[in-house]
Amino acid sequence: MRRPGIITLIFITAGLLFSGYMSAVKLFSGTCAFSEPCPYFLGYPACWYGFLMYLVMFVATVSALKGWTNVKTAIGVDGFVAALGMVFSGNFIVQEIMSSTVYGGPLALSTCVYGFVFYTAILITVLIAAKKYRSPAA
Repeated sequence: MRRPGIITLIFITAGLLFSGYMSAVKLFSGTCAFSEPCPYFLGYPACWYGFLMYLVMFVATVSALKGWTNVKTAIGVDGFVAALGMVFSGNFIVQEIMSSTVYGGPLALSTCVYGFVFYTAILITVLIAAKKYRSPAA
């Protein structure tokens, strides 16, 4: 899992930092980062859920890279969470499009779009790792 794992970890870390920044801004200032409308899910900002999902993947990937967990377990966790993140952020993108409130502020696209891109990149690298580490008996 060395090379695919490190590439996956880079994307996960980028997503973790991005969602962490947005979560910290919301937590400490009460406003959403980048002056955009803040999507909520079950009463909490969506970026908090994103941060939690990236954190789960970060722990799973680092654990596999350090040899603390099985590589296949990390691939499964990362793949599931990345797919879940794509659905989660994709849902907010669709809501933005349907309500004609697609935000194009300082980042050019909404933060949900960037989250979707991170999750997609992670899922692609995880699928590459899964193909590489597939057992011959499977």
